[in-house]
Amino acid sequence: ISEKGINVKIRVMEVGKAAFIAIPGEIFVEIGKKIKKFSPFSFTYIFGYADGMVGYIPTKKALEEGGYEPNAYIWYNGLKFLPDVERILLKGVKEILEDGI
Repeated sequence: ISEKGINVKIRVMEVGKAAFIAIPGEIFVEIGKKIKKFSPFSFTYIFGYADGMVGYIPTKKALEEGGYEPNAYIWYNGLKFLPDVERILLKGVKEILEDGI
């Protein structure tokens, strides 16, 4: 999800009608809303800073607009996210949720 091609682990746990999603960073609220919208679970909880920290994980729009959060990842670990980071993250989470945990 970055120029250096790092991979991150996204962990998902199912408990009854709830899904708990652990992401190693802080996703923008718009990404969280999209995850909750496509989640097949009655309750979907998203936890940031889980099992690591890659920095803020911005939307494509935020990357284009610039500002503190879209650029803060550089200060965390020298990474620069690709404009597709939002799409890649959403695709991965969706596949996990739909294919079963």
